[in-house]
Amino acid sequence: MSALTSSTFCIITIASSATAAPFNYDEAFLGDISNDYLNPTSLVVDAGNNILTGALSGGTNDLDMFRLIVPQGLEVTAIRILEFAGGRSGSYLLMQPGNTLSSAPSNDPSTAPGPIGFSILSSGAIGSDVLPVITFASAPSIAPFFGAATLTEGSYAGWLNETGPASTYKLQFEVANTIPEPSTSLLAGLAAIALCGLRRR
Repeated sequence: MSALTSSTFCIITIASSATAAPFNYDEAFLGDISNDYLNPTSLVVDAGNNILTGALSGGTNDLDMFRLIVPQGLEVTAIRILEFAGGRSGSYLLMQPGNTLSSAPSNDPSTAPGPIGFSILSSGAIGSDVLPVITFASAPSIAPFFGAATLTEGSYAGWLNETGPASTYKLQFEVANTIPEPSTSLLAGLAAIALCGLRRR
């Protein structure tokens, strides 16, 4: 690799690490969230507030299946209900570690593929963090999350379900760095070092 290529690569790598952004997936604009548990909609989180907005038509025909991907150096610290409307007494949010659910989902969440964590989304819970409920924080011996406080590096299969009237939801996946990000001044300094090395060559 030439000095020019090496230095340029270094600068691009530094810049790209500073410009990644949390996802904001709204199925009204970006397309319907998958209803195929073997091919869920992939959502890659980044540090900050990642937003998922969708709608469930109710009954047995509409399941929203997603794959939440947490890259190295990040962790999901909360899953917060920002908005919810409709449904019978609330819609289900179910999650399981892995790229997909362990088996085909049923239209009845009470017979969901196990082990699985779940919470109920409702208008009365707007503003609440449902991650502790999903991970069974009150019963840490229970699989699949064993009361974990956060979702760490890996993939997680998610399933939203409403068997009653149609509902809409907006969820916020709050993500933090497990490794402190370099400061802007440090990034600028590294870029300057790379450029000095290029000039010397």
